[in-house]
Amino acid sequence: MFPPIMVYTWSFTAATPSFRCRTPMDDISDVSITDKILQNYKPSKSQCDQYQKQISLSECQRCFQLTNETYYSDTHMKPCTNFIFDRTYYQSTLVEEVYILPESPRWLISKGHYNHAERVLRRIAKTNGSFFDSMAYDDLINEEKKREALYPKKSHGLRSLFQSKIMIIIAINMSFQWFVQNLVFYGVSQNTGAWLTDPYIAFLAGALVEIVAYFIVHLVLNRWGRKLAYCTFVLLFGFFSFFVVPIQMFTLKNSQEQYILMFIINVLLKFLASGSYAIIYIYANELFPTQGRNTGIGLCSMVARFGAIIGTLSNDLLARVWIHFPIVVFGTTSLIAVVFATICPETMNKPLPETIHDVDRMGLTWPCWKPKTLICEDMNGMADSDEHVSLKNQLKENDSF
Repeated sequence: MFPPIMVYTWSFTAATPSFRCRTPMDDISDVSITDKILQNYKPSKSQCDQYQKQISLSECQRCFQLTNETYYSDTHMKPCTNFIFDRTYYQSTLVEEVYILPESPRWLISKGHYNHAERVLRRIAKTNGSFFDSMAYDDLINEEKKREALYPKKSHGLRSLFQSKIMIIIAINMSFQWFVQNLVFYGVSQNTGAWLTDPYIAFLAGALVEIVAYFIVHLVLNRWGRKLAYCTFVLLFGFFSFFVVPIQMFTLKNSQEQYILMFIINVLLKFLASGSYAIIYIYANELFPTQGRNTGIGLCSMVARFGAIIGTLSNDLLARVWIHFPIVVFGTTSLIAVVFATICPETMNKPLPETIHDVDRMGLTWPCWKPKTLICEDMNGMADSDEHVSLKNQLKENDSF
């Protein structure tokens, strides 16, 4: 049981602000920093090619500065240890809203914490100006205790996802799909502010593209199915992501042609990443059985956080190795994800799996392999969920009258 928790902090940033190395002149309050002064500390192209040729010129000039210190006499350059960020556009781009929420009374009752649940409900009633009926609450608790005595709850934790080979494959596959989608979505979204010169307009454009993607997903999801729609979005993302390299290498740098082509590619990548990101939430929920759906989605979400972390860091760290490395990684992982997604079954117009046994009956779509049709027997005593058992008994009671 958890104490009241803090939910939820939203951080909106239009883009990464431009920055530069902090120079010794910045520590002198009476000196106004001009471009001419900064040029004295910025390495030239020849110096970067000679001493830091493994990274791009822009990265070298942003992260290194000239120095007269004897320790660096061989190169006359030292790495920056302190930076100054441009605050022209980014004075107030961080917005945080914090709410304090109590624990769920329903969850507290289901776990047997009746006194704590009563305190929370009384506080809610007081806030809403309502009357708290103690007798009705006591009757509710008594009914809950009777139901638990008649139908003991079964534990469906992480172990339930590893009780069949098919369930193991789906759990690992969906975790990888979530990892890739978070890697791609956050990696692409972080560069939204670089689409246009004004980061706020660029951020608005990215948000509009994302809304359009969700609208298109809503239209095609029940026509194409989950699997085909997801694979199409991810495959197209992997295909278009590789167009970035030839556009950047074979068009005139900073030309109007390059600007327009990159804007089109960025919009397409944002659109496709948003669409596949939305579909995987629905697809994964329909693949996991009711007995282990919360556990399965929790596992996928945990793995996805690593993808989000790597996606945001890769734009900086991988770009130091090669400027186009991040987008190549995003495209390659997307193509790999498509290959693995093809083995998952389609879930459109099919009943949601209730048990691990139902998942086994769904099977996988391995090439040249047809899953066996399993006999409809209880699997490890878990054929019926607690909700179904309770519902069946209620129906029998109603039929007896």
